[in-house]
Amino acid sequence: MTRRAATAVMFLASATLVVASLGFAASDAAARKNKRTKAQTYKTTLRVIVPDALDAAGVLRTLVADFQKRFKVGIKFIPADLRVALKLAADEKADVILTADHGAARRFAKARDGLKYADIMYTDLMIVGPAGDPARIAGMSSMITALQAIARTQAGFISRGDGSGTFLVEQRAWAEIGLSPKSSDNPWYTRTGADMRTTLGLAAAKSAYAITDRATWLRFRTRKQLIVMVDHDPRLMLRFGAIVLKRSDGNAATARASAHFVTWLTSKSTQAKIGAFQIGNDAPFTPHFGLKR
Repeated sequence: MTRRAATAVMFLASATLVVASLGFAASDAAARKNKRTKAQTYKTTLRVIVPDALDAAGVLRTLVADFQKRFKVGIKFIPADLRVALKLAADEKADVILTADHGAARRFAKARDGLKYADIMYTDLMIVGPAGDPARIAGMSSMITALQAIARTQAGFISRGDGSGTFLVEQRAWAEIGLSPKSSDNPWYTRTGADMRTTLGLAAAKSAYAITDRATWLRFRTRKQLIVMVDHDPRLMLRFGAIVLKRSDGNAATARASAHFVTWLTSKSTQAKIGAFQIGNDAPFTPHFGLKR
């Protein structure tokens, strides 16, 4: 074999080894990528308890579509107030709780070691009422002053009267005034024990006042019987947070998916989508990160 031929053979052999090495490297990289993708595919269904107003607003269903598609996770929303949510949690019939009762949620998480709590978003409340405004509260900046006027004039007031964050804000405001109105003692005051849309519907029918969250109001406001009387009071704010519940059944996939879901809700991209969500031309929710109020 000539020297030139020997050199050619050695070159071909080296090239073959390089190609083979590149092939193995590519295969190894693909395997690692597939492994990462598989590790983030949960193939489970999360049971997520949400306040009815948040569920009805539609923001969550808009947000979770991408999460479900990317991570092969089913999500079942269960509308319920915090009292029902905590009962379902105790019975291990839920994986994640979204709640507007910030204080109670944090206390619940703290009392049960290992639970994760995260703030997600805010919304504001407002007092709405009939155009006639019998209590003369339109334009007031203080929720407390407005409720004092409603109680003093005994103008009709429709309350949710349930375990919702909206009702808890109302209760704290009445307590600050030194009142605890009940339907049995105060004919002007009615508790529906129902959701926000039902409560607004009764307020419209009775030409009465009510406290509502902004998202429900934006979907309801085409009915002209009620108008906004008081808003932008710092007391009139709901803070939505999420709790990841512990599991005793050893279902590691669901436990990881639950934690990932809440982390995803607080991610920069999801928080941006929360701020961009609109009903009509209004944005009813403010992301927790980047709050400007």
